[in-house]
Amino acid sequence: MSTVAILDLPAGGTLSLDKELPVVDPWTLRIGASAKAVANTAAARPSIRNFAVRSEALSEFWGRPIAMKGYVVLPPGYTPGGRRYPVAYWFHGFGGPPWNLTQFAVRFQRLMARGEMPPMIWVIPDMTTPNGTSEFVDSVNNGPWDAAFTRELLPYIDRTYRTDARPGARFLTGHSSGGWASLHLQLAHPRLFGETWSTSPDPVDFHAFIQADIYSPAANVFRGSDGQPLPLVREGQSVGLRDCGADRRRARFLWRPVRLVRLDLFAARRGWAPATDVRSFNGGGRPHRRGVLAGTLRSCREPGPSHPCGPTGACRQDPSLGWRQRHLLSRQRGAAI
Repeated sequence: MSTVAILDLPAGGTLSLDKELPVVDPWTLRIGASAKAVANTAAARPSIRNFAVRSEALSEFWGRPIAMKGYVVLPPGYTPGGRRYPVAYWFHGFGGPPWNLTQFAVRFQRLMARGEMPPMIWVIPDMTTPNGTSEFVDSVNNGPWDAAFTRELLPYIDRTYRTDARPGARFLTGHSSGGWASLHLQLAHPRLFGETWSTSPDPVDFHAFIQADIYSPAANVFRGSDGQPLPLVREGQSVGLRDCGADRRRARFLWRPVRLVRLDLFAARRGWAPATDVRSFNGGGRPHRRGVLAGTLRSCREPGPSHPCGPTGACRQDPSLGWRQRHLLSRQRGAAI
């Protein structure tokens, strides 16, 4: 933790900084980047444009000039007077190094150049603000980012590049906080955007908010409706449980050992489904969050013939497991818990 310095400034005094950190070039690759990454970046960069669009709405809110920044990736064969292309808006997650956006731009361009993705225009806005990510929602704290995006940035992109400006040719996608942003914009503006693909978005309701269903009677973010403490994080073979005892103002972590179980092997041993079915629920080896294999009465979201819960989506119970194992298997994310 940084040292706290208390300053006593005289009335009418001024505070000035004697050191300014250098601006990091977003095209500077991380130390140890592979030769392939260097070559891909050099090959893709001529097809990538950066933008900084002054927003009147945000500038008025903050009382100083505010610009929306980001990158535009042009498809192979793009010419100013040529054909028009569908446009995909991709939104990043919370945090990340300066080269995060540029390397995603490089990735999209190289996929199109190799013919592994259809030609389209990709727009990668930078959602970073001093308070975190704007997620392009109107906010009393961050300002009218939704209005700035839909009324200022979208028209700028359509004026500047050969986009197909029909709603059916506008696609939204993003990951984590960017997944939430893409879902928000699609739901708030269904006549502007044709569709969205949101991956691992921030919580969109509170049925599984940090693993807590706070809609349940007597439940909160510390304990479930059954009174049991909720697991929050895992470290080694222990799971951290949020508990505050009698004093809810003094929350603390309790670490309890648990049995580590690979979900795919767990399912295969019981003959519920092939291991590949378990990994396919939510992509990347993750089962979906609300009731996958055992220990839940909620219905699954992806019932079907190959689903371990059957075509009705009613999750199975396994009485051979204790409450702790059932609870963790149904709530924890990841291929191994």
